[in-house]
Amino acid sequence: MDNNYKIIHCADIHLGSKLETSLTKAKAKVRRQEVFSSFTRMVKYAVDNRINIILIAGDLFDFENTSEDIKKVFDVISTNEEINFYYVKGNHDENPSLENKPNNLYTFSSELTSYRINDLVISGIEQDNVEFYNNLKLNKDDFNILLLHANVISGNSSKAEDIDLKSLKDKNIDYLALGHIHSFNKYEIDSRGLACYSGCLEGRGYDECGEKGFVVLEINDKKIKNLQFICNSERQLLTVEIDITGVIDVFNYVLDKVKDINRNYMVKVILVGDYTVDTIKDVPSIEMKLKDEFFSSKVYDESKFKVDYNTYINDVSLKGEFVRMVVNDTSLTEEEKEKINYYGIKALCKEEIK
Repeated sequence: MDNNYKIIHCADIHLGSKLETSLTKAKAKVRRQEVFSSFTRMVKYAVDNRINIILIAGDLFDFENTSEDIKKVFDVISTNEEINFYYVKGNHDENPSLENKPNNLYTFSSELTSYRINDLVISGIEQDNVEFYNNLKLNKDDFNILLLHANVISGNSSKAEDIDLKSLKDKNIDYLALGHIHSFNKYEIDSRGLACYSGCLEGRGYDECGEKGFVVLEINDKKIKNLQFICNSERQLLTVEIDITGVIDVFNYVLDKVKDINRNYMVKVILVGDYTVDTIKDVPSIEMKLKDEFFSSKVYDESKFKVDYNTYINDVSLKGEFVRMVVNDTSLTEEEKEKINYYGIKALCKEEIK
């Protein structure tokens, strides 16, 4: 009896979903195709590496899915009949029609459903109540995989999608294949079991930056021999934090910081640090330039205006007159003076108040 297995665990593909809103119509079309290509590329990886089990832990589709999306997925699955696909619906799988599904696509329901392959048992449930955990008990002599689309929390919750891993201790779970969180992560359930988020296959917006892909699980003699995250994304979404403290020409400073980044990436630039009245910081110009440099980009300005009021106390200027008026006002506390000077100098320097 063969008790060695190689398995792919993926989740949160969201076929048919809306993408980053800042993309042009043409680029959004490209990205939708790339999301589907990530799925087909993962299946090809399985074929090339003789992996015949793929776990899909929810949100294969999305609210906006169409019959065309479903047909494309079914075509890929049915064409690769040597691979068995196990798919539990997630909170975004808004009743996709599973009529005429391929014979090698196995699904689950609101009742715990299990499929046996020798000593490997793959179970799953589409959650609708938290009582499920209280009644769960798997056979201790099997290698037990459980598919859930859930949000790992610490503590109690009345939400069906929330799960405290403590509630799954001593349930004879060997591997909990999770979906819902779009980044790779893993946790211990107990001395026997491991829980893992595979993350999504492709980042769809700037809230999903970082490496994306799937997990390959190797099982030998009912033990996890190896667990590996495989980066699979067509196009990486990258976060670049740039500290502009002490920088005068922010435009050219930012361009220098991003010059070595792959031009096919989608790049989120975050400006941090302090700037002064001497800083030349034209965020719209930076945004326009970066849009020409990368497939897509977005700039978030989290920098803070900083001023030393004492530098204006003797100025023969409107700013100096304002500071002196505030400093000499005996009705104000020192804290109030500091706050008024902050906003006053900022306004007089024609800076946007944050």
